[in-house]
Amino acid sequence: MGLRKAWAQLRNGNPGDRFQAEYRRSRASPGKPWARFASLTLGIALVALGIVALPAPGPGWLIIGLGGALVGRQSLAVARILDRAEVRGRRFGSDLKRWWASRSRLPR
Repeated sequence: MGLRKAWAQLRNGNPGDRFQAEYRRSRASPGKPWARFASLTLGIALVALGIVALPAPGPGWLIIGLGGALVGRQSLAVARILDRAEVRGRRFGSDLKRWWASRSRLPR
């Protein structure tokens, strides 16, 4: 599967199940063992790089997310963690948005 098609399927997946669905898709297609190993290795390296980059200004969390997505394609446990984290992150973002909107309506 091409990178664009894989990204489109991941992006259009249902929150809370998209990473597990990607894991199932990656298991359903027979892949080369070296490609799976390379994906896993690159994912772990990206997560480590993102953790190192967190204190510095820049996209540390984005790098961790990309690495996690690559690892999640090879590990059902990681895919489940990513799905839970996505749902909680969306909930937190929604709560934060509501809180911010309520603060902006207060008289000064």
